[in-house]
Amino acid sequence: MNLKDRVLSVVRLEDIVERYFPLRRNGSSGKTLVGLCPFHDDRHPSLHINVKEQYYKCLACGEGGDLFKFVQKMEGCDFRTALKKNGSLVRIV
Repeated sequence: MNLKDRVLSVVRLEDIVERYFPLRRNGSSGKTLVGLCPFHDDRHPSLHINVKEQYYKCLACGEGGDLFKFVQKMEGCDFRTALKKNGSLVRIV
């Protein structure tokens, strides 16, 4: 298993996102979390986190991706740096 797959098997997207801002449950299924999108001026929660499939999507600006892309956008870094940041959370790097 490569490093990316190891990180994806251990690190949860919602845990990474909640390091930056709070999320709340959307609906009764618990499959989706929502929060204010950090990628545009958001006044109503439009960032949706699919906890089952582990991806995010903003319904207003269209930004979306996995936990690596989220960290890349938030930190202004490349994929390799995002991989190391996420890997260090679980001490597998």
